[in-house]
Amino acid sequence: MEKSGTLPYFLRNNVNFAGISTKDINFGSNVTIQQTNKERIKELRTWANENLVSKEVYHNKLDDKIKFTTKGIKEYLNQPHKFYYEKNEMIKDIQNIIKTSEYMGFVHFKDRISHIFEIVIKGKDSWLIANEYKGRGIILYSISDSPKVLTGIKKNSLLTGYRNYNPMRLNKLLR
Repeated sequence: MEKSGTLPYFLRNNVNFAGISTKDINFGSNVTIQQTNKERIKELRTWANENLVSKEVYHNKLDDKIKFTTKGIKEYLNQPHKFYYEKNEMIKDIQNIIKTSEYMGFVHFKDRISHIFEIVIKGKDSWLIANEYKGRGIILYSISDSPKVLTGIKKNSLLTGYRNYNPMRLNKLLR
């Protein structure tokens, strides 16, 4: 049986997802794109846990620093994204990316405030999400390539730092 010279649609359409070119695919290999991607995510998670957890980064629009946690890193790396590979590789420079990102505002949701930061990946807008919890500070939590994260956003950045939490101030800002 001869090989056709083209990849099946399910591989051809997902090659960029794994960050590999079609030249890297060996039809005789037992290693799949999905396995390669899982291994890279595991490497990045290990690197981030060793180099980012317990560190903080300052953004000039917030009163408090953004912290990194193992849970937040895992959530970030597991998020779907149009540029999945590039999004995951960004974790190695996430501190500088946060510092230079544009603060879009915040959304109040149940027990937290989600701060939204706009970044650009391969020419397309994406948004970092850092959740602020009373007593825990601000923690990097996620990333999205959907503009739906901007729904209901408040542009006022005065509401930062639960340490200065005032329910009357919160209600006034959320109107």
